[in-house]
Amino acid sequence: MRGKTAGLILVVAGIVLLMRELNWPYKQLWLNPEMMLIAAGFAVMLYAGKRSTHPRLLLWGGIVSGLGVHLWGLHYIHGWPEHWSVLPMILGAAFFMDGLFKRNRRNLWIGILMLLAGFFALPVLQRLPLLGSFSAEMNRVWPLFLILLGLLLTLKK
Repeated sequence: MRGKTAGLILVVAGIVLLMRELNWPYKQLWLNPEMMLIAAGFAVMLYAGKRSTHPRLLLWGGIVSGLGVHLWGLHYIHGWPEHWSVLPMILGAAFFMDGLFKRNRRNLWIGILMLLAGFFALPVLQRLPLLGSFSAEMNRVWPLFLILLGLLLTLKK
């Protein structure tokens, strides 16, 4: 495992240095702190997939990668959502992946619920005729969801 890790680090370092030497025009798009967060999160997730002794690393790697994707999107994609609902979606995706890969039904359901809560709280949905009233209500009572989720996590068996 150490040889593969060292080899992967050398390959990534070589690619970064080659892009710098060749003045690759897209290096500012790919070589930035946001991409480093995404790469670090994926590396932690890969490590967590190989090692069962660290069960929560998959969750933390997903959170770090999700935050990196969100920050990258804010800087480079016009119209990327800046609303608070993106954060429950990031956490929900991390819980969903953890539940899916570790076969943990509780985390899977927490992830699904958080993804749905974040999605239905997006302000863009308020303009749609069918989902507008539900989305507006979700934006108003979202702290109740946090209370229920906190109770679920603290009162588990």
